[in-house]
Amino acid sequence: MGVEIPDVDPLSAETIPSYSFHGSSGAMDAAYAKFRRVMALVAQLAEIETSVYRLAVQIRKTHRRVNALEKVVIPQDKAEISFISDVLEEGEREDFTRMKLAQKKIKE
Repeated sequence: MGVEIPDVDPLSAETIPSYSFHGSSGAMDAAYAKFRRVMALVAQLAEIETSVYRLAVQIRKTHRRVNALEKVVIPQDKAEISFISDVLEEGEREDFTRMKLAQKKIKE
C-alpha cells in the first residue's frame, strides 16, 4: 500500500546541438545550456508536484480510514465487548445463585 513516487531523469544523455557552430553566436550556446537547465528544473518540479499530489491523495485515504475506525469500528467493537462482558457476568451470577441453592438443598 505504498505510494509510488516518480523519478524523472530529463535529458540524461548529452545531445549534440543540431545547429551549426559556424552560423551561430555564443549566445545560442548559452541559450541552449540555459534551456537544458530549465528543462531539468521543469522535470524536477513535475516530479515534486506529482509526488506531493500522490502523497496528499494517500493521506486523504488514510484519514478517511482512521475516521471510520474512530467513529464506527472501534465504538462497535467496544459495544460488543461490553455486551459480551455483561452476558458473562450475568452467567457468573446465575451460576453463583444456582450453587448457593444447591448447597442449601444439600444441607436440608
